Amino acid sequence: MDATTYSVLNPYGIVSRVFSKGKLQFDTVVIHSDNSDSFHDHRVCFQSQGSELLDQQTKFVDTGKRGKIAVTFIKTSYNGASRLAAYTYQGPSGFTSEPLKLIFDMFRGELTSGKVQTGTFYRFVALNPGSSQEDLTKFIGQFVDACAAASDRQMRLIRITVTPVRIDDVKLILG
Repeated sequence: MDATTYSVLNPYGIVSRVFSKGKLQFDTVVIHSDNSDSFHDHRVCFQSQGSELLDQQTKFVDTGKRGKIAVTFIKTSYNGASRLAAYTYQGPSGFTSEPLKLIFDMFRGELTSGKVQTGTFYRFVALNPGSSQEDLTKFIGQFVDACAAASDRQMRLIRITVTPVRIDDVKLILG
């Protein structure tokens, strides 16, 4: 992602990677932010990058760690080649395929908790012309599970480091 993208979206971070296994390749982008401007309708991005949208449908993808998640699958034509892509959003209450639902979820979380809420956007593009929706669906489930495992591990570490310390414990540490 270039500096202009970061400037416009203003996220905590954007990670873009291509994953390969055998003949399959999937281009992934993950955007994490507390800024609702980061979470627009990503069909606009596909079109602005030269893709023609041919079809769109929302389906549920089974994941082992996050249950069934709503994902929007789109078929595009890019430079005359057919491509399959998908995207989903994750907010405080879980996954949605709609950016406005994510933004509302973040807002509701701020009202109820008094704390700024974050969201995550996941975008997947099957790079091989022969990739099927089943291939992409399987990859999405595996990717979300891998992210969930890493996220859960990180949250356990954060809880450990912010555990309240009693004064008696401080005396023991200081001698």
